[in-house]
Amino acid sequence: MALIAGAGCGATSSGPEEQAGPEYGLGLVVHVENHSIHDATITAVSGPHRATLGIAPPDDERTFTFQWPRTRIRFEIRPITGGTRLTDEVLVGDGDELRLRIEPDFRGVIGT
Repeated sequence: MALIAGAGCGATSSGPEEQAGPEYGLGLVVHVENHSIHDATITAVSGPHRATLGIAPPDDERTFTFQWPRTRIRFEIRPITGGTRLTDEVLVGDGDELRLRIEPDFRGVIGT
């Protein structure tokens, strides 16, 4: 599984959103490596669903564990310096662990 985004890039869904489960959703973990010199707010996004996971401090790693109601997800990265970047959309299953890497120059964000 890969998450890739560059400045101004975004992904679109090729089909309708799928519900993960009416009560609990999927248990997901995302490991964020922020190699930039700026704080970045990380938000999970899929269709109308949004969940701010928290802030990834500069030159640090953070792990976020959360419930997600969909089988598709992408991440919005908002550095405090402004702008927004979106990863490509990926399919997820219960218990999946994702890795998101924020590059120092914010020209690319890579995760697996």
